[in-house]
Amino acid sequence: MAIQVFTGPRCRFTLDGRVVALGRSVSVQEELTHEPIKVLDSIEVLKHEPVDYTCSASASEVLAVGATLEALGFFPLKGANAAEFLFNAIAQEDITMQIEDSVGEVVIARVFGVRIQGKNFAVDPRTTVARDVTFVARRMVEASEAI
Repeated sequence: MAIQVFTGPRCRFTLDGRVVALGRSVSVQEELTHEPIKVLDSIEVLKHEPVDYTCSASASEVLAVGATLEALGFFPLKGANAAEFLFNAIAQEDITMQIEDSVGEVVIARVFGVRIQGKNFAVDPRTTVARDVTFVARRMVEASEAI
């Protein structure tokens, strides 16, 4: 039986359907928090109830000169002053992140309600410069959940 294996060289990472950079890595995290229900007259937890769901992501990409996340519309422009920056941040639209297998154009996962939370880059001698980006999101749906 032949098994298709998803590997890094086959991975395509897009924001709103656009490849925006030369990706080096991408990760998506989901967490479902369960609250223990503790009752009197028992040392054991009665059960665990789901009370919170969070989704986040991070990516590392080769920094291309002039290709800023602001210019692409994925991060708010700073504006002339703090009030303009706040307005731009509030008005920023959610984006959709997609991770797909470029062989066969198969969607691996979609992440909805994505906003960039932070970004940074560091310059070291004799290496390409990478930009690291962190995201917050509302939810992730994997291919097995009929995207």
